[in-house]
Amino acid sequence: MKRNIIIVSLLSVIVLSIIASCSFITPAPELTIPFYTPVIANVNGMDYFTIDTIYLKNVSTVDARLVEINCEYYHNAVLLHEWPDNVADFSVFIPGTPDTILDEANPCNVVKLYNMPFPFPTEVQDSMALHDWTEVNCIIYFTVEDDYGYGKRFTTSINYPIEYFIP
Repeated sequence: MKRNIIIVSLLSVIVLSIIASCSFITPAPELTIPFYTPVIANVNGMDYFTIDTIYLKNVSTVDARLVEINCEYYHNAVLLHEWPDNVADFSVFIPGTPDTILDEANPCNVVKLYNMPFPFPTEVQDSMALHDWTEVNCIIYFTVEDDYGYGKRFTTSINYPIEYFIP
């Protein structure tokens, strides 16, 4: 009887260890942005700009959710403004797969975002007018989290130039 209790206890410890270690074994998702259009924004007196199409590709085997999009504005590597909040409140599922090739005919595990608006803060516009700049860079950060609930995150970004012609 004592031997059975020891065996059951050892098996329970082994099973619990395996379950607990899954969060350590599961890799973080990995996201790439293979395509977006247009490749530059022209804004004149607008407080936002729109990216027509953004492809988000999960290049890992881990299912992921897009949980955050943030942006920062720079001129000559000097931070002008940081948009700390999410650009949009949403949770977009991006399936994982070992396939890492973007095939236009059959883009598996690619999620397309259409007509995404991004803020163009007045602080940036004022700095551009004050210094007579015609272009700034917006770095847009996309953060995904694993869909298994382990809280593993991955962030990637695009450097998006913005032209602003001051009348």
